[in-house]
Amino acid sequence: MPLYRFGEFGVDSDSIEITGPDGVREVEPQVFDVLLYLVEQQGRLVTKEELLDNVWGDRFVSESALTTRIKQARRAVDDDGRAQWAIKTIHGRGYRFMPSVEVGGVHPATPPPALPDELRADTRRSFYGRDAELAQCLGVLTSAAPDRPIGWAWILGEPGIGKTRLAAEVANTAHRRGHRVLFGRNSEDLKVPYQPFIEVIRQAFGQDGADLVPEGLAPLFPDPSSPQADGSHDEGRVHGDSAVESETQRYRLFEAIANWLVASAAESPVTMIIDDIHWATESTLQLLGHLQRRQGDAAITLVLTARDTAPDTNPRVADLIAAGQGGAHSTVVRLLGLTSDAALRLIGGGADLPDIMRQTAGNPLLLQAVDPDDGSVDMQSAVHRRLASLDKEVQETLRLMSVLGLEFELRVAAVANRRDELELLEDLERAVAARLLDDVGLDRFRFAHALVRSSLRDELSSARRTRMHRRVADALVDLYPDDVRHLPELAFHSAEAAVPDPSFRPIAVERLRRAARESMLQFSFQEAGELIERARSLADPADSVLAASLALEQGIAETRAGRNMIAARTFEDAVDTARTSGDPVLRVEAAIRYEDATWRPGLSGLDALVNLREATAVLDVAVADGLVVDNEIELRSRMSIAVLRALAMSGRSGEVDAAFADAQRLASQLGSPTAEAHALCVYLGQVRLYGAHTETDAMIARLEELEPLIEDGDIALHAIHDRMMFAALMGRFDQLRGLARTMAGLQERSHSSFWAFIRSNQEAMEAFYRGDLDGSERLAEHCRRLADDLPEEDGAGTYGLRMFVIRREQDRLPAMAPLVRRVLDAADSASVWTPGLGLLLVETGSPDAAAEALAPARSTGFDLPIDAMWSTVMVLFIEAMVGLGDVEGCTILRERFSRLAGTNVVTGSGLLCFGRAERYLGMLALTMGDVDAAEEYLGIALEADTDGGSVLWSNSSRLWLSRTRRAQGHAAEADAMLSVVERQAADAGLLRLQRLASTEPVTRV
Repeated sequence: MPLYRFGEFGVDSDSIEITGPDGVREVEPQVFDVLLYLVEQQGRLVTKEELLDNVWGDRFVSESALTTRIKQARRAVDDDGRAQWAIKTIHGRGYRFMPSVEVGGVHPATPPPALPDELRADTRRSFYGRDAELAQCLGVLTSAAPDRPIGWAWILGEPGIGKTRLAAEVANTAHRRGHRVLFGRNSEDLKVPYQPFIEVIRQAFGQDGADLVPEGLAPLFPDPSSPQADGSHDEGRVHGDSAVESETQRYRLFEAIANWLVASAAESPVTMIIDDIHWATESTLQLLGHLQRRQGDAAITLVLTARDTAPDTNPRVADLIAAGQGGAHSTVVRLLGLTSDAALRLIGGGADLPDIMRQTAGNPLLLQAVDPDDGSVDMQSAVHRRLASLDKEVQETLRLMSVLGLEFELRVAAVANRRDELELLEDLERAVAARLLDDVGLDRFRFAHALVRSSLRDELSSARRTRMHRRVADALVDLYPDDVRHLPELAFHSAEAAVPDPSFRPIAVERLRRAARESMLQFSFQEAGELIERARSLADPADSVLAASLALEQGIAETRAGRNMIAARTFEDAVDTARTSGDPVLRVEAAIRYEDATWRPGLSGLDALVNLREATAVLDVAVADGLVVDNEIELRSRMSIAVLRALAMSGRSGEVDAAFADAQRLASQLGSPTAEAHALCVYLGQVRLYGAHTETDAMIARLEELEPLIEDGDIALHAIHDRMMFAALMGRFDQLRGLARTMAGLQERSHSSFWAFIRSNQEAMEAFYRGDLDGSERLAEHCRRLADDLPEEDGAGTYGLRMFVIRREQDRLPAMAPLVRRVLDAADSASVWTPGLGLLLVETGSPDAAAEALAPARSTGFDLPIDAMWSTVMVLFIEAMVGLGDVEGCTILRERFSRLAGTNVVTGSGLLCFGRAERYLGMLALTMGDVDAAEEYLGIALEADTDGGSVLWSNSSRLWLSRTRRAQGHAAEADAMLSVVERQAADAGLLRLQRLASTEPVTRV
């Protein structure tokens, strides 16, 4: 391990000592680790989050603890924190170690590695007419510096327009300037997670150097000896394998890749070419999104090529481009056809140039496909002309090679083609001379263009292609029997070979499952799901155990990719198939997974409940008959929690208490704090939050005791969230704010995008509760953006509801009328928008229309499902009925709403807080003429909303209390209250309240 020297100080990672001019400086181990990490990252911005992850790992540590360690580290190297000669604070971002560092002496700079073979092959081609586009790309390259964000140059265009050739010229220029150039490609056929990044890391460490890569990159290089997928349907169900923890691990992998790139750029700038990004896997695009969002400084430029024409356009690529456009270090180059002058230089004279330009639009590949005899342009014909210069055996070899892929290895091609390597090499070299192939070094060849390959492949019959796929699969097994690096190729070729050959399908299914398992280990869940979906299409439908197991595996991958709605349909298939499997454990697992994927606020859990009860009965019979089930208590514990939630979501309130007791009993029997906490979260969040609140304090206290023991990150965040919801419900806002800080710390450490969304919702809820309308609106916009980034999360509805109540308090409600009417057209009568429209009509002077809109709900006695949105819908109904002066309607609502007395009105999972329920009960009572009850209710609400720090709701309560006191004959007291409301509302920008207070009738003296 090295000794680092800077100024008069040294940091020895072997002896774990810091030395200064007066000898060894004694520090605590964590202080040493902090200083060592900063020294190792000399000159680079290190975020607080990165320090916490790399020094403390999985342990939760507050920022104050980090700040303390930074102070102690500074003290150890005589940095007083003011001059910051050693550790500089970059406010709001992190720290940078400033002095130059010697590592065991000064090492001379080494020249950058040679240009990658693939790019050298491309630079041998003619390059005409792209000077302006080259300069545009080089503008990003020129700005590469250690103190700037990653640079991005997107090269877009149709096939054959010269994207890769321009990227190669950029790379060649960068290499001449001393940049380290890396190259990675995305495959048209294969689903290789992070393919271009794996390729560049292998370039750096060698094909067999996986054991040399930093530990953080290990998931990219699976252990070749890892066991094959065994078909176990309980894969991924243990605690600690939640979507949150998967996201945390994936974030760490992404950060490790980013840090490796930054470290690679420490000696010389890095230019990375990523070709054919339109074929990239979802995991590759997620990693690029991470790099795009990452706040870090490094001399790195990414040059990416992509087709932007149908059918190859990729919406995710378009999103990445849009996100970076306009940045100082990002450019988009859209390649058009060459000019006539450039085209003439490319193809030479002797042709009808205007006609050729009309046919080709200046596309360089098509220009080179011009028939010299008749001037026609056809890619297939051009390939045939080049083939014609080769003998028939070479032509046939190339057609067969087209099945291997755009790029292939000589060894695999020789075995698959049943040829001697030297003989085959002669054929391939002839193809290189005919400009049909490129020799990209290390016995690897690549077709001159994807269109050349597809032209050759299309000449093969489907029967010949299938047999060639089988040969390739066999060759891969012969050459690389235990090498997981070739699993994507093996799975692809096996699947293609198995389509017409039922006897080969079981082998193909097993290989697809193994490839999916490796993708799961690399946190590439969408690719894993697609591989298993392919396996399902090949599996024997008569084998119900296999079919159900595959459906479970696909659903698990989809769940971990955040695609719960898609997973729900897949798990439904698993449930249906498992019924005929004769495997009771499979039935239980399928039922549990289906329930977990389908529960959502406002949706019935009845189907899930039926499945769970059927599966439980089958399991009970099997166990009674002597079946021994591995981990039976754990399985039953998970099932009991699913049953509890399904009962709650089905409205079976009479059965939930017994189900909760059963879940608690099994959790105790299992000895699992995580299972106990999970049961508590479900019971509190889905039952008690919308019902009686007796004994909830004891449950909340127990949940707090369990939190340090919870092993599942998702359940841990749920536990804090439930405590926050009850704190809001009971008006304990100081406690709520403390819990919000705890949640923020855990969410930032987990890097969960879903919990970032939930956390922002909580922040928006509190801003609105306080009466900070501007802040609430900003946070509403932020929540909508976060929702847009989540798979299947529709942020429009919650955003619309938030903006409705914000605009109302801003006295701008009429502006919402078109939106409300449009949304209501697609909603049912129980929708939140029905009373919303009624309220809008009341407040804009259309009481008859309001009464008509509210009539269907009123006719049912406002008998609505008690779910996450019930309290909000009731609040809007109350406001509308009070505005209409409908005494009968108010009487019904008062009876139904009285269940919330003693609590705040909180929407869903923390969307909105309308303050104390007694305000609405007071409004109803006053409208009904029950003045004394109104006074009591509104007095309670005023005190509670004031204690909670809500300018908005305390003054709303005060306004209604002033009306009540006036009705009781206390006009002077009412006037005084109105004066307070008007003043405080004006100060807070609560325009509606200010208007109401200023227009209320007052006593004139």
